[in-house]
This record gives sequence, C-alpha cells and structure tokens, in this order.
Amino acid sequence: MGVTFQAEGQAYASHDQRMRPEETRGRGAVAGAAASAKHDPTPAQLAAIESADREAASLSADGYFQEALEAMVDALRLCFEVHGAGSEALASRRSSTVAFALGLAHRCVAAGEVDAAHELMDEAERMASGFVDLLVEVVTQKGDCYRQAGEYQAALHELQRAVEMQGPGGPATPNPKLEAQTHLVLGAVLSQTGHHRDALTQAQRAILLAQRALAA
Repeated sequence: MGVTFQAEGQAYASHDQRMRPEETRGRGAVAGAAASAKHDPTPAQLAAIESADREAASLSADGYFQEALEAMVDALRLCFEVHGAGSEALASRRSSTVAFALGLAHRCVAAGEVDAAHELMDEAERMASGFVDLLVEVVTQKGDCYRQAGEYQAALHELQRAVEMQGPGGPATPNPKLEAQTHLVLGAVLSQTGHHRDALTQAQRAILLAQRALAA
C-alpha cells in the first residue's frame, strides 16, 4: 500500500506544480501538520483536515473546481501522514476524494466546461490507480460523464472497460449494485446512439443485478 500511495503522491504533486505561488501560501499549515504527524491524530491535525474540507466546499461552491480538488488532495495527504498506509481512514478518505472529483466533473459537463471535466476525470482515475474496485467506480462514472457530454464513443470505451473488470475472471470484487449501474449507463449510451435492442438487453441485465443486490 505504501508503494501505491507513493505513486499517488507523485500524481498529486501535479496539483501544486500548477498552482501559482500566492495560491500555495495557505497550504503551509496543512503541510506543516503533515510533516510532524503520527499515526494517532492530534487535535491540530484533525483541525487541518477539517480546514481543508471546508476550503474545498467553499471553492466548489464558488465554481473553482480544480482548486477545490487541490484542497481535498491536501486533506488526503494529511490523512495518509496521520493514519498510515492501509488504514480504513485513508481508504475512506481516498474514496471520498475520488467521488468529489467525479462530482465536480459532472458539474463541469452540465456547465458546458467539457475540457475541465476531462481533467477532473483523469485526476480521479489517477487517484484510483492500484485500487481495482474504486477504479471500476471511476471508469463507470467517466462513461456517464462522456455520455452526458455527447461523447458516445469515449463513453462506450470506458463502460466496456468497466464491464470487463467486473466480468468473469475480472479483477474487481463482485458488486451487483455497481454492476447494475454500469449496465444501466451502458444501456443509456446504446439507446442514445440508436442501438435500441442492445440497450434493452443492458437494461434487463441492470434490473437483474439490482434485484440481486437488493436480495443480498
């Protein structure tokens, strides 16, 4: 896990490299807390994480989506320093940060900012790299973002990736609820591109998987 997070850290470094000097000044408290952190969080470290969360929410509300994600990544870095690789807290924080990035991507698509959505989706995939189950969620959501943007070939590519990862012999942990979502979005893409018979097959598959998830 430590090696995986190191690779993630290299990807996260691209955030700060893109930031202007004046934008990095407020990150000092977070970075300082991370440098002295132990696995048992102190009130100051927890406050730094909460501060980064509030900053992310504020920036997101004001439409500064990339900067909002940078604040969330700050919190993720600090969580790693505080709780350590392999901790449940880090896994939860990673998932929530990825979900945050994908939510921002959907908002960008809705606002017509497709290029910004592409960047956010790529960031989400980099953060999920090495964590197959989380990556399946990212790939499915990327497919849905592409669908909403009208980029149907890209959507089909991502959704086929998700189906393969979830299929027999695939690396993902069986998750009927997520599989149902993947097939439902795939069906929507097929319907929007005129492949109605195939779309119906996907919709039926999604219903069966959803029923299985409810019965579990």
